[in-house]
Amino acid sequence: MSGISEATSAKIDDLRATELNKSKIFRLNATVSMTVGVLPETLAPAAAFIVYALIARQSEQGALDPAKAFSSLSLIGLVSKPILNFMYAFPVFIASFGSYDRIQKYLLTDQCYQTLISFGDISNPQQKGLRADTISDEEIVQLSDLKPIDRNKGNSSKPLIQMKNASFSFKATGDPVLNNVSLNVNRGSISLLVGPVGSGKSALLLALLGEIFQTEGETLKQPGLGIAYCSQEPWMPNLSIRNLIQGPSNFEETWYQEVINACCLDTEIDRLPQKDMTTVGSKGVRLSGGQRQRISLARAVYSRKQLLLLDDITSGLDASTENQVIQKLLGQHGICRKYGLAVVFATHKINFKHKVDTIMTIDHDGLSIKTRSSDGMLADFEIHVPIQQDLASSTPRPNFLEEQEIESRQALADASRRAGDSSLYFLYAKEMGWIAVISVLSASIGFCFFSRFPNIWLEWWSEAEIEEPGKSTTRYIAGYAGFGVSSAICFFLVYWIFMVQSVPRTSVRLHRRLLKAVTAAPLASLVSTDTGVMLNRFSQDMSLIDMRLPGAMIQTLDGFLDAIAEVVLIAQSSPWTALTFPPIMFIVYILQKFYLHTSRQIRHLDLEAKSPLFSSFLETCDGIATIRGFGWQENFRQLNMHLTDESQKPFYLMYSIQCWLTLVLNLIVMGIVVVLVVLAIEMRSTSGGALGVALNNVSAISATLAYVIEAWTSLETSIGALARLKSFESETPSEHLPQECYNPTSAWPSEGRIKFVDLALSYRTELDPVIQGINLTIPPGAKIGICGRSGSGKSSLILGLLRLNEITKGRTLIDGLDISQIPRETLRQKLTTLPQDPLILPGSIRLNLDPLQNHTDAAIMSALSRVGMANLFLAKEAGLDSVIQKETLSTGQQQLIAFVRILLKPKPSPILLLDEATSMVDVQTEATMMNLISEQFKDSTVIAVAHRLNTIVDFDLILVIENGTIVESGRPAELLRDPESWFSSLWVKQIQDSASGVTGVRS
Repeated sequence: MSGISEATSAKIDDLRATELNKSKIFRLNATVSMTVGVLPETLAPAAAFIVYALIARQSEQGALDPAKAFSSLSLIGLVSKPILNFMYAFPVFIASFGSYDRIQKYLLTDQCYQTLISFGDISNPQQKGLRADTISDEEIVQLSDLKPIDRNKGNSSKPLIQMKNASFSFKATGDPVLNNVSLNVNRGSISLLVGPVGSGKSALLLALLGEIFQTEGETLKQPGLGIAYCSQEPWMPNLSIRNLIQGPSNFEETWYQEVINACCLDTEIDRLPQKDMTTVGSKGVRLSGGQRQRISLARAVYSRKQLLLLDDITSGLDASTENQVIQKLLGQHGICRKYGLAVVFATHKINFKHKVDTIMTIDHDGLSIKTRSSDGMLADFEIHVPIQQDLASSTPRPNFLEEQEIESRQALADASRRAGDSSLYFLYAKEMGWIAVISVLSASIGFCFFSRFPNIWLEWWSEAEIEEPGKSTTRYIAGYAGFGVSSAICFFLVYWIFMVQSVPRTSVRLHRRLLKAVTAAPLASLVSTDTGVMLNRFSQDMSLIDMRLPGAMIQTLDGFLDAIAEVVLIAQSSPWTALTFPPIMFIVYILQKFYLHTSRQIRHLDLEAKSPLFSSFLETCDGIATIRGFGWQENFRQLNMHLTDESQKPFYLMYSIQCWLTLVLNLIVMGIVVVLVVLAIEMRSTSGGALGVALNNVSAISATLAYVIEAWTSLETSIGALARLKSFESETPSEHLPQECYNPTSAWPSEGRIKFVDLALSYRTELDPVIQGINLTIPPGAKIGICGRSGSGKSSLILGLLRLNEITKGRTLIDGLDISQIPRETLRQKLTTLPQDPLILPGSIRLNLDPLQNHTDAAIMSALSRVGMANLFLAKEAGLDSVIQKETLSTGQQQLIAFVRILLKPKPSPILLLDEATSMVDVQTEATMMNLISEQFKDSTVIAVAHRLNTIVDFDLILVIENGTIVESGRPAELLRDPESWFSSLWVKQIQDSASGVTGVRS
């Protein structure tokens, strides 16, 4: 939407190149280490025979006969092979220390809940150190313990949580984000926590949870207190709706139905084909923002905890739904009042302030608390904060309420199980470069020749020594040494060309192809693809392509050439033995077919068994504050252990069949040895040197065959990562169409005139339209406000202007140019868009505010000052180069960062699109943003999907959308004068819902 995908892709490419460049040091060290490891195998025989020949010449010992030569060669092989294996393993062994070091550093980091919050009985402040996760199951509030309270008896005088002069920070030694906080959270009380953007509302809730560091004061908590937490971004593991709401608790139908009714989920769940067993997708991608918030709220209520901490949990709800939810939960007869549940509700809206007992105001001056008994509690807020109400705040998700489920990516899983076909090897060779491929093949053949031909050379040498002792010793010594040196050089060249030079280049190209497929995918495809699938492609599969695939290729090539050489040497030395090769090869063929088929499946199972563990771990990390708040740590630890056990089962099976393979190959080789020895004894035509060559290679062929089969299996498995990448690339559609090839001039659009001609839009061409029959002309510089009920299609019209959904009928013209002919990324760069869900890039403040690197520090700081955020970043030591941590920013601050990004756009676009861009900020901040928009984009055409109706009441034109169609348009004043108009009805509904909070005041 923001038109910065090219800049973001370039940044990702740079990070990828940096990653691979740093890995070059490891690859170079590994190459040198393995070359050193192969020296004993290549040079030790030559050195030993040279020394023996020199000693024999001086001492006139016996000639170098075949018995001495090949028995010595076998002994040297027995010694050198472990050295080579050690040098292969040494780089990996050293690298493992880095992993242990990182794990150790993580385990030694400060833990907030142990050191900064004193848990104890309020009645006994001297009792310290009682941790929240040490309470027994009996102390947790169970469903059966929740009884309607007798309000005449009042609540317990003991607070659930008490803070005394407490200060908190996100880092143990960092600047405090909350100073000198003193408050009581009483049993059954309902508190409203309000304040401007960045004032610390979310931080205070985290402090109550014990998730941030306490630097001063004390915090006391009732032993066994159960807390339910709803974060601003609801935690949504990929589970069914019922499992999300139920959590680890027992399922009780009556309570469950009461909760989903209170959260206004019953009607929507009934419309689903699988009801509440419908899965929500990774991070809830199949749900709208409001649906995610209500499910998160239902989870908190269903958990039956004594204290609910709610962080702006109604920001994604339309006015009617929000009012119903608040009434059913916080109203006089709501669940929280009925069962005496305490609530701390952080929000920027106070239209339901009459339903609460306490209003806590937090700003940069600190925390102030006013209770219902305080004089003027409501009057003060009537003066400072006008009544505000939300309309629909979430982009409708097209697939949540449809009959069909989201299209799965089973094809990718099937592709990953297929054997690696030749096209995959051709693809890798193409990306690697044919010159590099030929160079590696040549060096590998050279290494095989120079390491195996010395067997023949030694046979010739030993037989020559018997016939004419000492005559040609110098020539044979020089030749043997030359073969050894050449072998080592070829080995080094193989790894240098392939591992150090070619693999990083190939990996960058393959990663770029994968990234291009993702960035070019249409929105519907991205929504329907589990983020775990894409994450696995970029993480696990790219890791296989970077490390395991190259190693498996080299090992397979090396083992295959070695096996051929050993078979040739055995056949050359004992031709009769070659007669046994056809039946043996048939047995080996059957063996490898059986083994490869089984081991390939087992290896794929090994990879796939790690995916649930990986996904569960990521979901646990995403929701760790929620999990700890609910007290579900032990449940998730047990889940992790179960998934870990399951992930290790395929590895055990793989190890077992490898042991079986080794046994069978050893039996085959034993048979070859028996045949060879019998033939040598019976035929008596085989020379001693030839027999030595044959026996020496027979002793090695068992290990070589096992090596080849295991390496080939590893290669087949690793190439599966490339198959999945190729399948993902080919099966992920591209939004770029051939006809979108017209590049407009740099001055386009110059006016900002927009014309819709019988426009129909859908998320995919085969789906029903979400927008239809739109005929509208917007003059240059007009300010257009769009409103309507949730799911009516407001945001879909914005997406259509950005070509994020498909035009199935009609046209959209901007300054007379049909946007269906323009490349989509070019179109998005030409428009200025401020979305509801702000994009926060991992990286510095500068990168997030100025991704195209077009502005000076002074210009960036000036833009930050205009929205009141300059001091926040000036306080950081690295200034604009400080790394942004999304977790430390409120959603309102994130929206302000996205807003500053459009203020810094090099050339203000004649068209500005606002998609509920102020939904997460307070009223004063919203006014500041709208004033800046009026100032900087005064001549631009502005189209705004409104989160609050008063935001667009001064616009030139109002569009009311219902069921994807414009049902009403006109000037705001004219529409408000007509009591029968849609806009007037929405406005009255807003006022009524806002004022309805008064009806719930208790006497």
